[in-house]
Amino acid sequence: MTQSQIRDQALLPARTTRDALSKLEDQGLVVEQLYVPDARKRLYDRRSVEAPEDAELSG
Repeated sequence: MTQSQIRDQALLPARTTRDALSKLEDQGLVVEQLYVPDARKRLYDRRSVEAPEDAELSG
């Protein structure tokens, strides 16, 4: 998704969306890629996170 698509779905201001994406990327939870149709934009995708094998799941 582009930053504007995320912003529209989350109903957040542009600055808040940028800051959140930056923090998520720093933590390795989001991957930023080039948006080919418009090089000024970036695509963001969540990175899959696996639980450790020894983690207990509460249900």
